[in-house]
Amino acid sequence: MRAPHLVLLPLALLCGAGAAHAQSAGLEDPVTLFNTACIGGQARLSRTKFDDVAYAVMPRAARTLFGLALDGAKATPPVAPGDLDVPNRVMVTLPERDLYLLLPATGAPGRAAEACSVVWQGNHQADAQAAVEALVSGTKPVATPALPAGTRFVSYRHSGSVLTAAELDQWTVLSIVSEPAPKERTTP
Repeated sequence: MRAPHLVLLPLALLCGAGAAHAQSAGLEDPVTLFNTACIGGQARLSRTKFDDVAYAVMPRAARTLFGLALDGAKATPPVAPGDLDVPNRVMVTLPERDLYLLLPATGAPGRAAEACSVVWQGNHQADAQAAVEALVSGTKPVATPALPAGTRFVSYRHSGSVLTAAELDQWTVLSIVSEPAPKERTTP
């Protein structure tokens, strides 16, 4: 499940109208959107249902949860990545503004550049975890350090990617990011 398909997302996930509206049916569902955009690598989104926004516009709790998924729950307490760490294209559902799609910015600087995530309002860890487990059947979750009360988190390494489902402060995230390639050793 290495994520070379993520390279295509910024081009494939262009907002459109007309026929694209018909293709976007069901993409307001977070799990469907994650599977279509982040795993499948393409989706056509209607301009009447999605809009581009700056990462800084996302609610702090949503950004903090994104950081938790990005860091693999290593930062305690979880912290939101700074604006410069997230060069990703961010799209939000309209008019509710309660679901955010963060697309990879492949090759761009920033620790979140390779991530593809769906962050949405509400406590939906069970749905998010079931979605990830369906993709990684037979894989054991990565050990998770102690997290703040009310935080739910599960992460899997699978085929060169890390898939995460987490919940914090009334927000849920599904995320996939390619693991960095091992550094080559050089002989002096």
